[in-house]
Amino acid sequence: MFRTSVVKALAVSLATIALAVVPVTTAGALTARGAPPSGWAPCPSSKPGPPYGVIVKGVVGTCVHYSAQVYQFDSVTGAKAMLVAITNHGFGVWNNLVYVRLANASMGTRIFDRNVVVVVGRLAGTYSYTNTLGGTDTVPAIDATELRLASSKTTPKPAILSFTAAPAHVPASGGSVDLRAVVRNATSCRLAGQLTRAVGCASGRIAVVDDVGPNGTGKPRVLSVVLTVEGKGGIARRTLSFLEAAKRAPTPATTTTTSPPTTTTTAPPPPTTCAGPCRFVFPQSTLSGVVSVTLNALTQGVACPDPGVCDATSGQQIDDANVTVCAGAAGDSDVSSQIGNFSLALSDGAQASNDSVSFDSSVLTAFGNYGAVAPNQCVTGDMYFDAPAASQWTSLNYSYTSANFNIQTVYSWSA
Repeated sequence: MFRTSVVKALAVSLATIALAVVPVTTAGALTARGAPPSGWAPCPSSKPGPPYGVIVKGVVGTCVHYSAQVYQFDSVTGAKAMLVAITNHGFGVWNNLVYVRLANASMGTRIFDRNVVVVVGRLAGTYSYTNTLGGTDTVPAIDATELRLASSKTTPKPAILSFTAAPAHVPASGGSVDLRAVVRNATSCRLAGQLTRAVGCASGRIAVVDDVGPNGTGKPRVLSVVLTVEGKGGIARRTLSFLEAAKRAPTPATTTTTSPPTTTTTAPPPPTTCAGPCRFVFPQSTLSGVVSVTLNALTQGVACPDPGVCDATSGQQIDDANVTVCAGAAGDSDVSSQIGNFSLALSDGAQASNDSVSFDSSVLTAFGNYGAVAPNQCVTGDMYFDAPAASQWTSLNYSYTSANFNIQTVYSWSA
């Protein structure tokens, strides 16, 4: 996605200055040395690109790939072109600019200045433009057939994709609660609180039964279980709470009196469904402090945002839900836990599975990267779901439980 910004006047090096207004040659055209191939012929394979000193002479037609840092991608370059620096000196210092033309504007979605990207495409000669100082610069050009954020190659963090209790309400006499969780990148898992024990999670799934004793008090009690997941990439924790009803007090004797009939008007409850993007404001905050959720967009069949990391198989597609979650006056200590409250229903009645890339630290917009949210603040990010290829979604659902457990409902956005 390109964004309007103040045109940069700072050079990557003395020889490379940002675009100012328009290219010297016809907009979009390359200089005479090295005319581009017609259209964007696909690159079935590519090899690491030659050194900058070679391509600056105007090499044409070879399929190459470079790791690069985006130097300028704004209203001046336009949505289908950018300047990138391809020589990495370490410590965040890059230079040697290349002009990259994109086959379509969607290739630049969610790409911003200073992102490190992988550019795949055909060398297309050189390109000349007027820089911010009024001079002319000539740089190598590439017609890009692929553009993606570079993977950080870090050890994946363990993640808790979902953690649920059924039933969420236990009678005063006690009973059994079925605890289930889906985890990723875990080597060991442990439950603590109402139920304390190590549990196996090598398969990525946890299923245990917790026996709850009777509640002899006259007040409901909140029971909590903490799931701790450890892996090579760190530790993840999630707290799950459920409610046990209070012991019933003896029914007092009553007398019956007759009163004149009265008429009362009850306001209709707020809606819990909508078609397409909208915001739901909760009647009460959740136990973690969330007061509203918004679906901004749901895009089906997106590319894996960190190639090689996604759980989706070759027979599956990845669906991206971009959501905003807002905390109330108390804030939220771990808003990433909200991912477990979202589910994606499909037209055949099945449900898509959460993809652990939602917690990938190298995906800048992944919702699972968020932690604490300050009071009265919101965060926006992407949650990724895996579904059979070519399937259609019917609704994105959010399971809501109020902080005092007296309201439970499902908020739904329909396709």
